[in-house]
Amino acid sequence: MRNIKVLLVDDDTQGLLALRQALIAEGYEVVMARNVKAALDEVLASEQPFDIIVTDLCMSPISGVDLLHTLSRSVPIIIVSAAFGEGKNPTQKEVEALGAVATFAMPYEVTDLLKAIEDHLPIPVGTAN
Repeated sequence: MRNIKVLLVDDDTQGLLALRQALIAEGYEVVMARNVKAALDEVLASEQPFDIIVTDLCMSPISGVDLLHTLSRSVPIIIVSAAFGEGKNPTQKEVEALGAVATFAMPYEVTDLLKAIEDHLPIPVGTAN
C-alpha cells in the first residue's frame, strides 16, 4: 500500500489536531498548516507531492478559495467551513464550481470526510485496469 500524503489547512488549532488524529488513525501521512501561506510553503518544500488537501474556507489574509485557485489543477482539494454562503463567502455549490472536489459544512461526520478523501485520491500509475 502506498503512503497517502494529506495536507490539512486550518487556522483553528483544535479542529486541525482533531482531524489530524482521525487521519493518522486511518494510516494517512498528515502535514498541517495554520494558514494558506504556510500551506503553499509546504507544497513547495515537499519532496513527495500531496495526494489531497483539506482546507478551511475562512482564513485570513488568504482564504481557502485562494488556495483552491492556486492548486486545484494539480491536487484535489476538499473545502470545509461553518460559513458557506454567509456574508461574502461563496456557497458550497460555488466552491465546487471553482474546482473543489467536495465540500463539507461544519459540523460534519468525519467518516463522510474520510470517504470523500478516498473517493478523490489520484489513482497510482500502473494500478488502473
